[in-house]
Amino acid sequence: MKAYLAIGVITLALVTQGVAQGRGNRGAGSGTGSTMGAGQRGGAGNRTGQQDQLRTQQQDRQRVHATTQQQDRYRDCVQKSDQLRKQVRQMKQLAKKNQIKMEDREQLRQQFRTQSQEMQQEHERLMNVLTQEQKVAVQNAANNANAKSKELAELSDALDFELQQEELNREKISTQAQKMETSLNQLQKQYRAINNELEME
Repeated sequence: MKAYLAIGVITLALVTQGVAQGRGNRGAGSGTGSTMGAGQRGGAGNRTGQQDQLRTQQQDRQRVHATTQQQDRYRDCVQKSDQLRKQVRQMKQLAKKNQIKMEDREQLRQQFRTQSQEMQQEHERLMNVLTQEQKVAVQNAANNANAKSKELAELSDALDFELQQEELNREKISTQAQKMETSLNQLQKQYRAINNELEME
């Protein structure tokens, strides 16, 4: 009789232990499933956020992308500034070698004044065709370009003044031409910054 009771107690203990383990496994499974589900939802949310951000960036770039007219203005502007840069470089070299002849001076001066004025006009046209959104997008580069344009106008007047003197001072002409060349290089750097943002070419 005692043997039967002992066997019954052992059997009941084993059954109870099995039920407890089953409940524990179900709880662990439920917890793991909940954690995985939350992680998957989080990953999907991150991907959606990144896609939205990329879409917004693309839309912003489309809004500031240059039109055909603006691209034409940009090319004309760069071309005129490059022509002026080449001319002042030539004037600098001629002055250093003392090869600016009095009889050729007036023609050289008129060519210089014409190219300087054309460059200023093209710069203003470029700035005027930009939309407000574009001006905001390239604010720093545009401000720097405008400052350089103003500086070049002053340097141009100074060089023109030297070319009008009865006795040409080749050192002053060379110095003023060098200043203009440096300023033009800096202006073109700002144009490239505008192009990188607005895709002008």
